[in-house]
Amino acid sequence: MKRIIQSLICLAVLGTVAADAQAPAPEVRKPVKTSKPGAVGTALVVFSNDGKYIATAPDGDGVFRLWDAKTLSVKKALGDVKNVLKYAIAFSPDISLVAAGVGDEIHVWETATYTLVKKFTAHKNARIQSLGFTPDGRFLVSTGSDTDPGKRGCIWSTDTWSLKHNLGYDYGHLWLRSASISPDGRFVVVGGGSDASKDHHALVYDIRSGQKVRELAVFIKANDKFQDGMINNVAYSPSGDQIAVITQSRILGFDAESGEQQFRINKSFHISFQYLRYSPDGKYCAALHKAGRDYCVHIIDARSGSIVRTFVASAGDKRYYYNLAFTNDGKLLALVGTKATIDFYEWR
Repeated sequence: MKRIIQSLICLAVLGTVAADAQAPAPEVRKPVKTSKPGAVGTALVVFSNDGKYIATAPDGDGVFRLWDAKTLSVKKALGDVKNVLKYAIAFSPDISLVAAGVGDEIHVWETATYTLVKKFTAHKNARIQSLGFTPDGRFLVSTGSDTDPGKRGCIWSTDTWSLKHNLGYDYGHLWLRSASISPDGRFVVVGGGSDASKDHHALVYDIRSGQKVRELAVFIKANDKFQDGMINNVAYSPSGDQIAVITQSRILGFDAESGEQQFRINKSFHISFQYLRYSPDGKYCAALHKAGRDYCVHIIDARSGSIVRTFVASAGDKRYYYNLAFTNDGKLLALVGTKATIDFYEWR
């Protein structure tokens, strides 16, 4: 009975593009493979462009880790700074570097030798929330929880690790949680804020000039029923023509050029949306959410905004999932959370 109730909660989502459509009934799925234990918990997982490495940010023990993607075992532990929050890690496009957010600092390691080659304060007295390299590797974008809204986003030149531009974000207080760079490297979309009673937008900036070029209306307090505007995650599609945004209460798709909303999915009942990623071919989005005590994944058609599949991610114990990522070949989804492993699920 408990599983039936949780499945019904997973199902209780309405997409405004196809309001009368029924989402498929969710099924319970087990991991098809699991990594060797690596830590007490993991907050973020990313794959290198060549598919050889996995990088994880810690949730508990203060250690970033590089994994062998073939053996699913830890190759190297990077850094060991206690009592500092760490949420962000990213590979450079050529895999030569891995950058991580350590409190208010960015640490950069050489992947081949695991040597720390640079560290610098990026967001003074603030937590770094996300990191991402441009496709040409010339710039690194960071976001943080700076008290100065004009400095919550930063673009760094990787040749000198000097600041090129600040990216302002003044919606709610403190949090600029996420950034995603367009595949052509020209633009970056950022989003965050808080659940304070004010409007929230995702902002698109030109990376070369640092100028804001577009606002995406995610949450308008006067119009929206769901009073939760905090943006958890933003993502450019692999083709660069769409931007997806996930908040705790909704998932939205926007035309990247015009900013026009293409679809919207609202939560209902005891659902809390968490994180979203595009499949490598750009046809689908995977959205992680908590439904009651379960963690579920919606597979969303990126063009129509319809939910084509939902499954309950169940590893057979009481584990929380924080983050997910597609494998480079798009065949599996990797989920990480409070346990020491990376769990891989079939999603089709």
